[in-house]
Amino acid sequence: MKELATDCGDIFIINPETGYWGISRDSPESRQRLSEELNKRRLGEKIYSGTNLFVINSSNHCDLSCLYCLERAHRNCCGEIDLEVGKRTVDLALGTRTRSPQIVFHGSEPTMNWDFVKEVVDYGLVRSGSNGEISFSIQTNLVSPPVDFFQFVGDKKVGVSTSLDGPKEVHDLTRPQSCGMGSSYDKVTANIARLRDVQDKVHAICVVTRHNFGILEDIVSQFEDLGIDSMQFVPVESFPEDNLMPPPRELSRGYIKLFERILTKMKEGKKTIKLRNLAQYIASFVFNNPIDACRGCGCGTNHPLLAIDWDGKVYPCDLFFGEERAVCGDIFKDSAQTLANHPKNLRFRNIDDTPCKNCMWKRLCGGGCLASSCHSPDRRYIYCETNKRIYSYLAKIFPEILKAGILEHLLEWIKR
Repeated sequence: MKELATDCGDIFIINPETGYWGISRDSPESRQRLSEELNKRRLGEKIYSGTNLFVINSSNHCDLSCLYCLERAHRNCCGEIDLEVGKRTVDLALGTRTRSPQIVFHGSEPTMNWDFVKEVVDYGLVRSGSNGEISFSIQTNLVSPPVDFFQFVGDKKVGVSTSLDGPKEVHDLTRPQSCGMGSSYDKVTANIARLRDVQDKVHAICVVTRHNFGILEDIVSQFEDLGIDSMQFVPVESFPEDNLMPPPRELSRGYIKLFERILTKMKEGKKTIKLRNLAQYIASFVFNNPIDACRGCGCGTNHPLLAIDWDGKVYPCDLFFGEERAVCGDIFKDSAQTLANHPKNLRFRNIDDTPCKNCMWKRLCGGGCLASSCHSPDRRYIYCETNKRIYSYLAKIFPEILKAGILEHLLEWIKR
């Protein structure tokens, strides 16, 4: 057992081998009783119940040249996705065991294959009928949306998520237009305003690099001013030659300072942007998972997502597109259940065979981003130090979160 003193004087105790934890009064008897109880609890079967999130690589083309693009080796070198791949994804999603399946159109830039997106949405809405069994969303840079984009996503209720890396000077530096002309920031922010006219909610992702890691609070304020309802920070999975990675220790400090601000506002009953990072860290304390890998995408017994490439090959995450070692089936041959529990699924790695073996947070963290750790030379998540510091911080304040009655609200933020 590992112990950590909380800010209110109690003791946080965790069994690193199972991830089960509890909070005890600071007395030898109380701590002993809790330790014995935690030692009795065992992990469940290593199997996913299914998945409700399907990510389609809708296009390998893009109108931006982002400095950190992970699709650089996979872009413009593949065939165009066939409509049958999209339709099969819809059929698979509707046949899954889980509730409210969702399909996300991803890419490079999915609006560059806009007819495909529209046809799959229309097919899905017809197949699911008036019950609305399936939902759709699109991850787009919002730089050059098609003429009918806003009307279509508004009429069909397609969720939209975009990317913004902070103030104009940072965003235009890290996400320049491929043509090299004009500001991508000006286009994105103008189109966010247009999106607000047709949708109630807007989600945005901010990639964290060495250029913006020190202004996370300012970025949250900026997003709130733009009318963005929910957001997520994604630390760059940098290539060594790019030198874009923010310092892990300083990144944890920025996160913790931001978390403190948001938690304080929640305790005071004030409105705040829904920060998925905070919610996901909290969820990993609450939803124990016998599977070893990745809490950044999702917690619990549901497979976080299935990523479908242009040729129908399926991966455990879209960050593996094009990597043969990560293929865990074929969308035309396998069910969602089979794909989620495929023997080649990298999410089933044994965390005790990784550098995380002796870490007290290994079951809560899951080893960090699966793709990042698999791509790392030593198989260690590049933001390992960031996660350790954040988990220690949250464990110390968890009694306060429970006492304030805001846990349920935080967990609502992880719903897609």
